[in-house]
Amino acid sequence: MRDERVILTKRKIQSDGFTLVWFLLLASGLIQQFVFHAPIEQYAVEFIIFFIMAGYILIGNMAKGNDIAPTSYKLNNTILGLQSALTGVGTGVMMYLITENNLSTSILTFVCGTVGSFILLKTLYYANNKKQEHINSQFDDEDDME
Repeated sequence: MRDERVILTKRKIQSDGFTLVWFLLLASGLIQQFVFHAPIEQYAVEFIIFFIMAGYILIGNMAKGNDIAPTSYKLNNTILGLQSALTGVGTGVMMYLITENNLSTSILTFVCGTVGSFILLKTLYYANNKKQEHINSQFDDEDDME
């Protein structure tokens, strides 16, 4: 039988390795895109794997009822709006660089990125809150039975 400390240490090392590979995939794709000006075919797999891994982390945490963001973020539309605006700025700047200084496309991308990320984050936070409330109600029901 293994010690719990050993198991937790191994899980921590695996988690750190996963995070390192995840960020290296993102860095690899961005470097190929912006430094080497490589065609999308050369780095598309890195981005696909990066987003699959991000989705796995998000869905896994939500399925287990883990909080995906501090409660103050989920209840504060100002912070949610700021997160969405930063996402919109990031996508708008990337589109500006990709489209060789096409400002109208960048502005459209900024607006769509901001609105889309606000709706997506609000939906994710709502679903996460519902899952946590469901888990809390199960624990409350078990406490009432005792």
